[in-house]
Amino acid sequence: EQDLLDVQQPYEYRDTGQGYHRVQQSPRVYAAMVDIVQETQQEVGQWIGSSRVHIGDQQVPNGLMFIDKYGQLNRIINP
Repeated sequence: EQDLLDVQQPYEYRDTGQGYHRVQQSPRVYAAMVDIVQETQQEVGQWIGSSRVHIGDQQVPNGLMFIDKYGQLNRIINP
């Protein structure tokens, strides 16, 4: 919520290639996710695939979309 309401990180309304979205950097969410990915990589020992965290870019425009997009993974993996 702090990222979504941060006046230092204003929204920019632009075409992301997936339609028009309010694109906003979310440094707190980004930092937390990078930490989680790094801890997970250390725990599992071997990592297959990308460890890139998308947020505030063309793929995941803002923190709210991040929560929505990645919150659906469990339902996709375990229908």
